[in-house]
Parts: sequence; C-alpha cells; structure tokens
Amino acid sequence: MILIFNKLEGKLMNKPNDVIKTMITQFCGTIDRLVIMLGTKKVIYDNATAMIKFDFKMCHKATLCSIRYDYGMDTYEMEFYKFNRKGMEWETVKTFDDVYCDQLTEIFEDFTGLILNYRPEFISF
Repeated sequence: MILIFNKLEGKLMNKPNDVIKTMITQFCGTIDRLVIMLGTKKVIYDNATAMIKFDFKMCHKATLCSIRYDYGMDTYEMEFYKFNRKGMEWETVKTFDDVYCDQLTEIFEDFTGLILNYRPEFISF
C-alpha cells in the first residue's frame, strides 16, 4: 500500500508506520522541514517495503530521491533520479548502498548541493 503526503491538501492521506517515521526523523527531522527546505510537493511512503520517495527542486543532477530501509543489514539505500524528457521515463542517476542513518543527510547534501539542516555559523569579532 502506497501512502502519500500531499502538500496541496496539507494532510497525510494515511498514516506511516514507525519505520517510515524513524526514517524521516533520521533524514531531516520532519516532513514539514522537507517541504520547506526542498520545495517538495509530494512525499510517497510504502510501508510494506519501508521506502519513501520525494521530489525536490533546484538541483541539476537529480529531481527525485528514494530512500529504502534494509531490515537485514540495518542500513539504507538511496537512489537519485532525473526525468528524461526524450524517453519520458525516470533514469537512475546515482545509487548509494549500505548507508547508515547518520550519513543520510550528509550524502544528500553532498550529492545535490542542497541544505536540509540549516546550521548558522557564528563569527566572533
């Protein structure tokens, strides 16, 4: 069963399970932060396969990310996609396997150049 958070309606169509909630918390904190920082319009959940997909803007390398949890290894798999207008299909741009929870944000930010967690730097005079 695929569950969708729709930004336009501003509500969750169906509730994600605990694994999906944990994935989002480890990745960026909340769905609201994902929407605000990346301009995400839809977040797609699949509780059966422990997967989330979301779109984002302002990146030339990719415009869609998929994060899937591997229960056996206790790691994640991240895939980045870009839409090919000629073939009218999504092409896999880059895949990261065996990603630990503390690496999710770092890999996303390094690959896309987008920021998920704003960390201001204080300058002392």
